[in-house]
Amino acid sequence: MINSPTRLQILIVHDDTRKRTQYRDHLSRCPDREYTFFEADCGTKGLQLYRLHSPDCILLQGALPDLSTMDFLAELAYDIDAPTQAVVVLAQQADEAAAIVAIDHGAQDYLIEGQLQADAVYRTVNNAVHKARLRREIHDLTNQIEAKNRRLHNLHITARRLVEDVSQEFRAPLTAIKQFTSMAHHGLPDTATEENIQAAGHVNERVDDLRNMVEDMLNISRLESGAIGVLRKDCNIADIIEHHRTNLQRSASANGAILRISVEPDLPTVFCDPNHVGQAVVILSAAILKSCGHGDVVNVWAKYDDLEAQVVVGVTTTGSTLSTDIVRSMRRQFNQVCMGRAETIEGFGLGLNVVKELVHLNFGQLDVDSDVGAGTTFSFTIPTADPPMLMQRYLSHIRRFREDSIYVSLLSGHVDRSINPVLLDDVGWFLQNRMRRSDLVFRTLPHSWLIVAPTNQRDLSPLMSRLARAWEHANNKRPSGALPPIALEIMGTWELATGTAELLERFDEELRPTNATAHASA
Repeated sequence: MINSPTRLQILIVHDDTRKRTQYRDHLSRCPDREYTFFEADCGTKGLQLYRLHSPDCILLQGALPDLSTMDFLAELAYDIDAPTQAVVVLAQQADEAAAIVAIDHGAQDYLIEGQLQADAVYRTVNNAVHKARLRREIHDLTNQIEAKNRRLHNLHITARRLVEDVSQEFRAPLTAIKQFTSMAHHGLPDTATEENIQAAGHVNERVDDLRNMVEDMLNISRLESGAIGVLRKDCNIADIIEHHRTNLQRSASANGAILRISVEPDLPTVFCDPNHVGQAVVILSAAILKSCGHGDVVNVWAKYDDLEAQVVVGVTTTGSTLSTDIVRSMRRQFNQVCMGRAETIEGFGLGLNVVKELVHLNFGQLDVDSDVGAGTTFSFTIPTADPPMLMQRYLSHIRRFREDSIYVSLLSGHVDRSINPVLLDDVGWFLQNRMRRSDLVFRTLPHSWLIVAPTNQRDLSPLMSRLARAWEHANNKRPSGALPPIALEIMGTWELATGTAELLERFDEELRPTNATAHASA
């Protein structure tokens, strides 16, 4: 709570001596307050007295002989305390527009001189001083918070760089150790005992664990800092898993396990970043393999969930089970809204945290099941490439994971239809990379895109400016020629809490081929 002082310093800036005396008399009648007055008959002298005495409140004539009200307030704005200075403008006649402008430029109140009584002047001055002190306190607290945020930001950058530097320093010696231990393991003489062979194998396994830990640390650091981008597009899940078959097979063989891949035929196309999904499958397989014994079967599978219009990808082993407490702890961690501090789960390291974030970036959910006799399964979902269903899923995801978002906007972007197809792909890559990870980019036609962006304000000028700067920056660094101009149009902005039905309707309308073609031809 702010305590008001018993003595206030008042600066009266008015060219009428009689009225200056009148205002002094009005305020002096207050029995519980004492005042020190300074007077000036023009704006220039008033500013000089202000800078000399720093008064608690300025009574400012609305029509000074040398400065207008706006000029006087503009001069105050150069002073560090100007945003928190109490100013009451005294006008000869009512002018609502002038009052609004004066208050917008820093005045606390606007009074009509001919209608003033002593109690009105006293009350207005004290309210103005109180409001100014509140503003000063808020201003000071805001500066403190901003300073602390800058320090936290710098500490975060320092910590991330430290993790990356240490991880990079670990990589080279670990690679060398891995090469030497592999050579030693495979080059053991025939006279080596079984115990020697097992020991060499354990060394190899521990080196692999260290390498995986280093990679997980790097991935966590990149995810937390937003350094990992997202390139979502229509994909075939069977192709993604097949692309990683060799690595999965090699890991299974190294652990003495048997790999099986079972993907349902004719799965629908999914909408995701294929690199993220492939990495998630590899990390989950590595987590499962840690608990596998020799001869255990590891099954990498994918099936369609028609109820939720999504594809479920999983890794299952019958070789081991997890306790109920561990499963409950994992599910709680998988459902956490924000990343927070990356926690390790005994036996699984940071890898599951990486998978969780990769899955969330693709609007999916990670899960775990473990039953005696059935084994352990890690699975995650991927939405199908059905735009209306995907849009509803996306909005649910934003409500859950973007608590700062109040609005969601729909934009369309298109380039000239005569542009070379290679350049069109580059435009799509540019939009995917330059939008935020929480934004959604659809390619509706070869030369047209729809963009969905959650924001905390209706004004999209910061977004448009950022894209314009990024487009210019990208063209400055393209040896193969400039990107074509991208025509962006804001289709609308809706409140996330109440306007999604109208948004979905407009989104469906924009997806219609005739409408998309009309935009592209515009």
